[in-house]
Amino acid sequence: MGGASSSRIRLIARGLVEAGAQVDVFLMGRNSVESELQGSHQGVHFQYATDALPKAGSIMGRIRAELGLVERARIASELVRRSRAGHLDAIILYTRDFITVWLFSLLARLMRIPSILELCEWPVAHPANNWLRRFQYTLFCRRALSLVDGVLPISRYLEDKVNVFGARYGKSIPVLRVPILVDVTEFQVSEIPPESYVLYCGSWGYPDIIQTVLESFRLVRSRGADCGLVLVGLKESDSRMTGLRQWICELGLEQDVSIPGYVHWPRLKELYANATALLIPLPDTERSKSRFPTKTGEYLASGRPVITTAVGEMNHYLVDGQNAFVVDPDDIEAFAEKIGYIFFYPGEAQKVGMAGRKTAEEQFDYRIHGQRILSFIQQVLDSRSNRRNE
Repeated sequence: MGGASSSRIRLIARGLVEAGAQVDVFLMGRNSVESELQGSHQGVHFQYATDALPKAGSIMGRIRAELGLVERARIASELVRRSRAGHLDAIILYTRDFITVWLFSLLARLMRIPSILELCEWPVAHPANNWLRRFQYTLFCRRALSLVDGVLPISRYLEDKVNVFGARYGKSIPVLRVPILVDVTEFQVSEIPPESYVLYCGSWGYPDIIQTVLESFRLVRSRGADCGLVLVGLKESDSRMTGLRQWICELGLEQDVSIPGYVHWPRLKELYANATALLIPLPDTERSKSRFPTKTGEYLASGRPVITTAVGEMNHYLVDGQNAFVVDPDDIEAFAEKIGYIFFYPGEAQKVGMAGRKTAEEQFDYRIHGQRILSFIQQVLDSRSNRRNE
C-alpha cells in the first residue's frame, strides 16, 4: 500500500473486478517475511511465486533473485493449468524486464490468448547502475513492443512511442492510454486548517527533484515564511542519507526539515491531508515526460493544493491557479514563489486544492477506467480471433 507500482497494479485489478472480470495477480519477488504467500485483497486474488527470501549478502541468493528462473517457471505452470481449464483469457504484464515480456508473450501465443503490456515508464530514460541493467532497458525499448498484442501506456508521450514503433515495423498495435489511478474515497479532506509544512513524497531515484525541493524551500525560509518541510519515502538506511543530512545542515535547514523515511499508508494519508501544500517539481527530461507520477493523483485526492511543473501529462490535466499551481520546469525561483503564495493566501489555496480533488474524481478515479480496460481487452481478443479466422 502506498508504493507507486503496487498502487497501480492494485487499482487496475480492482477496476477490472468491479467491471465484472476475475483477476489474479502473480508476483515475482517477495521482500518481506510478513507477506502472505497468497490471499485475496478487495476481490483480487494474489499469489507470490517464491516462498523464500534471499539471504542477506548471499551471492547465490542475489543471482537467483535477478534471474527469477524458479518464479517464472511456477507462474508459467499456473498459467498453463488455468488456460487448459478454460479459465484464462488474457495476460497483462507489468514489468521493465525484456526476458519476462519475451517469455510470457510467447507463452500467451502458444495458449492462443493475448498478452498486454502495461507501460508506465520508458526504461532507457532511467539511470542504470550496471551494464546488464542498461542492456535490459535498451532491449526492452527496442523489442518488447513487437512481442505483445496490446499496450496500456500511462502518458501521451509513451502512446506516441508505441505508435512510432508500430509504424516503423508495419505493425498495428492496439493502444489504450490509462492515466494515473487513485481511489479518491481512500482520502479524506481535513476539516481543520493545515499544519505549517509542505511535503514531498518520493524516493532516492529522483535526486534532481529532491534538490529542487530543498533549494526552493531554502528560498521560502529566507523570505521569512515560518514553515517546515517533510520529505517522505527516503529510506533511512540508504548510504545517501548522510550526505543529504549534511547538505541540509549546510543550507541552514536542519531545524526545518523532517525526514520520517517510510511511513505506513494511513500515516501517509494523514501527512497529505494536513500539509499546507504538496510538492512535485518534475524536471524537463525524457524521464519526466514519459511518466505520470502516481502520487499526483494521491496529492490531488487529498484536497490539498499541489505545486508542480509544466512537464508531460501535467500540462494536459492541471491549470495554474485553477486546480493546481504550475510553473515552468527547472525554475526554482518561481517554484519558491508558489510555496510562499500558498502560505500568504490560504483561502485561494484551499479553493485550488478542492478543485484538484474534483479533477482526481473526474479523471483519475480507478472506477472510471476499469470498464475501459476490460473493453480494450475484449477488443484485443476480438482482433486476435479475426486474424485467426482470415
